[in-house]
Amino acid sequence: MVGFLFLAHASPNNETRSTMKNNARKLAARFTRPRRFEVTPRAGDVSRESRDAAFTRMKHQLLVQLLDHSPDSDQREYLRQSLHEAEALAFATAYPLLVFPVLAEEKATEARVKVDKQRCVRKRSERLISMAA
Repeated sequence: MVGFLFLAHASPNNETRSTMKNNARKLAARFTRPRRFEVTPRAGDVSRESRDAAFTRMKHQLLVQLLDHSPDSDQREYLRQSLHEAEALAFATAYPLLVFPVLAEEKATEARVKVDKQRCVRKRSERLISMAA
């Protein structure tokens, strides 16, 4: 099959090629005069300070909600850390206010799982230590 593909285009004076070149016609490009647009900021645009203030309020509200549902002090520390990680990831995107709540929930779930695993490991190791003593 490879030889067949190369044999079809082997000669430089291929008739199909010359026929195609003769059939091509040049088109003249017509351009309109360039247009200029004036861009003015809208009054409703959000400044960086107001965006950061809104983000801080949202972060505080999420932290309060998460800490209300976690009586364990170890879990609270992991939840705080997970919110900081979610904040860093959110600001790496173009829309941090939109992405942050979802990232915070995902990170909080990961933190809860991590605390539960550590609790299981502690219980097992305490049992092993008590059996060895």
